[in-house]
Amino acid sequence: MPNATRHFFIGALLAGFAIVQLAAAQAIPQSLLDADKQECLGDCRVSGSGELVCQTLCSCSIGHFQTDLDLTAYQKLKAELERNELSIETKSFIEEVSAACVVELNNLLQQMGEPPQ
Repeated sequence: MPNATRHFFIGALLAGFAIVQLAAAQAIPQSLLDADKQECLGDCRVSGSGELVCQTLCSCSIGHFQTDLDLTAYQKLKAELERNELSIETKSFIEEVSAACVVELNNLLQQMGEPPQ
């Protein structure tokens, strides 16, 4: 097989593998996201945070889970949280989501003329 043909063939195989991998990644069912949002809201309200804070932080977090994770990664995250044994990767992801959601909350509060959290 000529060199150029071999490179094209290998490239096509790799591209096909990537497409299959993407297709195999399942989205998180909305019912799981909805249940987690309700749990988040309940925990947040119990902590004494206001409704605006709870709605913003929980919606933001669940939104990141939905856009950034597939079902397998989401299940891994949930399992690690339940065991309270976070991998470095999971801890980093949670810190990034938390930081982004605090920024979102503070931007909203600033627009409303409220002090940041």
